[in-house]
Amino acid sequence: MSALLTVPSEPPVIQEANSTSSTSITLKWSEVTQLNAALLLGYAIVYKKLTEKFKVDFMKSVVPTPREATIDGLEKFTNYTIRVFAFTRNGNGVPSRPVSFRTQEDGRLSKSEVHSVKNIVDLTWIFPLSKTYLVGGSILDSGSRVVFIFTLV
Repeated sequence: MSALLTVPSEPPVIQEANSTSSTSITLKWSEVTQLNAALLLGYAIVYKKLTEKFKVDFMKSVVPTPREATIDGLEKFTNYTIRVFAFTRNGNGVPSRPVSFRTQEDGRLSKSEVHSVKNIVDLTWIFPLSKTYLVGGSILDSGSRVVFIFTLV
């Protein structure tokens, strides 16, 4: 096979994958230099929910530089796997190792009330319409340690 008919033989390395909101992630990857004399046209990003198979529907193509992209339209608080590969007019190169991440929980509260009496704080809220909740606590320090305990009602 001639060098002009080959594809990139080196996978990109995903260097960073950050959930930037409850429905998007931003990622950065390394440059692919082993193009086998072919012209790099760009990078393709494929992603899927952790429990599903890769589908052509979930692909985004980007120009060669900068080597970063944002994927929007993801589901809230969901685990995903992502891969990146370089492509030339001859086809796709070697895919990166898969990287998994979870989109953020939508932390916006639709209604909240805070009542405090001396050292006791009563916080009540209504959760947004979602079936997945991550409830946690916070420790505040303003000279004394205050611990909040959250309960789902």
